[in-house]
Amino acid sequence: MSIYTLIDHWVKERKLFEVVPALGGPIVRRMVISEPIQRLIEGPWETPEWAHRCGLLRGDIDWFVEGSRLTVAKHPYRGKTSRMLRLDPEVAEIWELRFRDPEQIRIFGRFADKDVFIALLWEFRGDLGMPRRVIEKTRPLTPEDFPDVWRDASIQCKTEWMNLFRPYEPTHGADLHDYLSNAVFV
Repeated sequence: MSIYTLIDHWVKERKLFEVVPALGGPIVRRMVISEPIQRLIEGPWETPEWAHRCGLLRGDIDWFVEGSRLTVAKHPYRGKTSRMLRLDPEVAEIWELRFRDPEQIRIFGRFADKDVFIALLWEFRGDLGMPRRVIEKTRPLTPEDFPDVWRDASIQCKTEWMNLFRPYEPTHGADLHDYLSNAVFV
């Protein structure tokens, strides 16, 4: 059995869902999402405002899947303008997709292979909290500067992965292009 067999199994069982671009665009990067993320982008929604926001999120996810140029933070605590980054510690292979407008949403997941992203959970950026200290130019941010909810999101992401894909580990790469095509560091 391969990790692809497990992915296909969970999609067939409707535990995970394959993202197909809403307007029929090409699939360049495969994204498979959990049920909570599926509900987020497919609805039903409680208000027209929330439906609008989730529609924008769906467009951003389609943009990722269709292989559009992706900016990735080179360092976990930098790259405020990046669309994606790998959380610290990098060896854990937890990745964050950032969706900013109008309500900041973060999607956490891991790569099963190059251009195969398994999105497992989401959070509002505001709920994750801000660094415990004001950013000082003399010292970069460290894990200790962030609230425990960031650690908790990483643990939940790893747990979800193990529940679905044990004994398979996420992809480990030597450089960005081991994970993503058409991506650049910022």
